[in-house]
Amino acid sequence: MTESSGKKRFFDALAGKWDREVSMEEAHSTLNELLRPWETMFPGTLILDAGCGTGHLTAWLARLHRPPRLLTALDASPAMLKKFARRMPSAAPLLARAEVMPFRERAFDFVLAMGLYPHLDDPEVFLSKCREILRPGGWILILHTAPRDRINRVHHLAGPPVAKDMIPPASRVVELLAALGFLPGPWRDDHTGWLVSGKKGS
Repeated sequence: MTESSGKKRFFDALAGKWDREVSMEEAHSTLNELLRPWETMFPGTLILDAGCGTGHLTAWLARLHRPPRLLTALDASPAMLKKFARRMPSAAPLLARAEVMPFRERAFDFVLAMGLYPHLDDPEVFLSKCREILRPGGWILILHTAPRDRINRVHHLAGPPVAKDMIPPASRVVELLAALGFLPGPWRDDHTGWLVSGKKGS
């Protein structure tokens, strides 16, 4: 069994209890804090939720006073997407791995990836693909709604296939974004959560 198929099975098995273990209310409270710098930019935009899980992030976006014009979502777990589709039937979920997103160039204003980064088989390929599908001036926002140390501890204790899926220091991902041609934006790595952002130049 490949690493990717092992993770798919892991997250399929987790889907049924995910919403009981990860509080929607707590996640949304943290998103209010983490995404505040971009909240006024979201209205009317085209947004991709990469690694959407059961839909916590997309639900937060849909509840904004002025929501995005279009929300698209993808995940590699069929079970997660099944729960997502029940929660957000208008968000057009797609079954796909994040490194092989089947979208045309310059399709989105934002790519948001919550809880995805440490589970990527190849982060650099994912980030390069995000740069392709973003419009000039578009943003990639990579985030977690809990502190890095806490999430890494949970992954380690969970065992294979996610035991080695560790979130790196945010500064390291900021450097990678810059090397791939993004203009680094706000980032944080503290008790609230973990976030790295990059803007595609014009």
